[in-house]
Amino acid sequence: MKKVLYLAALLFSVALTSCEKEEVGGTATQDMAGDWYVTVDAVDANGDLVYSDEEFFGLGRIHVLTANTAANKAGEMILTDQGAFWGFSVKVSCDPQNLTFKTTTTEVNNLDFDEINVSVTDGKIVKNGGVQNNGSVSDYIEFYINFSDDSYPEKYGFAKYHVYGVRYSGLVEND
Repeated sequence: MKKVLYLAALLFSVALTSCEKEEVGGTATQDMAGDWYVTVDAVDANGDLVYSDEEFFGLGRIHVLTANTAANKAGEMILTDQGAFWGFSVKVSCDPQNLTFKTTTTEVNNLDFDEINVSVTDGKIVKNGGVQNNGSVSDYIEFYINFSDDSYPEKYGFAKYHVYGVRYSGLVEND
């Protein structure tokens, strides 16, 4: 009987130690990474509205993604519109503590699409700084963007695009 109890205790202890979960760490930019539901407006050099989305492109809200790079460095992330607006995917420098980001090169930097330079300035994420359509509080993203192959600013009298919106909730009521 003692052998059975010892064997049962041994099996039980093996089972307990094999069930311990490892703590999975996050990525270097996890607080900045996400799927965002944004609007794109045309603005002047001061950031004042020249054309709203409805007046200019009529896209409505689109998705952009911010994601960790494969290198998992705290100072860089990927920003992409997945072809929904201009077709850009760029590596931006970022500061995860202050939740800010921007491009730092004047060279061709579009990773997935046309060989163009994409300039991102004044990018920021504000925790709980936005409001969803259903009234719930959400994170807010905002940045300005220009494209080296874009003739619209000169033709229509604006300086850049203002991209802003909230973290995508996945709820139909917020679409």
